[in-house]
Amino acid sequence: MDMRRLLYVLLAATVVLPAQADEWGPVTISNERIAPGESRRFSFEGTRTFEGAFIDFPVFVARGMRSGPTLCVTAAIHGDEVNSVEIARRAFAGIDAKQLAGTLVVLPAVNASGFRTKNRNMPDRRDLNRAFPGNLNGSVASIVASVVFDGVIRSCSALVDLHTGSNFRSNLPQIRADTSDPRTLKLARDFGVGIVVAGEGPEGSIRREAMKAGIPAIIYEAGPPYIFLEPEIVRGVEGVNNVMSHLGMTGAKPDAAESKMLL
Repeated sequence: MDMRRLLYVLLAATVVLPAQADEWGPVTISNERIAPGESRRFSFEGTRTFEGAFIDFPVFVARGMRSGPTLCVTAAIHGDEVNSVEIARRAFAGIDAKQLAGTLVVLPAVNASGFRTKNRNMPDRRDLNRAFPGNLNGSVASIVASVVFDGVIRSCSALVDLHTGSNFRSNLPQIRADTSDPRTLKLARDFGVGIVVAGEGPEGSIRREAMKAGIPAIIYEAGPPYIFLEPEIVRGVEGVNNVMSHLGMTGAKPDAAESKMLL
């Protein structure tokens, strides 16, 4: 079986939900079965580089005991944005699947190879956040984008994409969102950072392509690349928790005021 055929097989088996809309049972992601009330961490092998090394990325899934939305959280689409990884890790670690309604899917290091090597881009030197929704017949970045988007993101009810500044630039904590969409504006305000920067986002970004697919999507931008900043991490974790609370996934009370300043 050639590599592209293998990828098609993997994608076909990536997300399997219960057959009936009113049926709540296990979810299967990348051949990993997660039962209601269970949390799982595993690795998904997406494709290979030109020299044959696998490009993989970790997947964290918490399947609630009760029906509800599927919130997806992505981090380190740019491999140098380490704050985002820690936000994703802590947000998932704080969830008790037995108390959860719906499903939380966290991809804490989408560009895992870049994260390991402190490299912003993919091994083919392309920006992964300009490659969505991807193409299985394209570059390494495009293939990974396709596996992530078709295999996970299309099954999401909402998306929170975590980022930092680039090129040693530190970003003021902010939400970026297409505020022309009422659901996305609500998601942005629910996060609770205080500042929302309005815009569609660049072509090929995961946020913009998710919106095209009908999925409300926002970006949380905070801090610089390469280093951990505790205040921005804490604020990001609170924001993810706020979103889950507003979506009815948890009984927790939101920790921060809703975002009010639109730019």
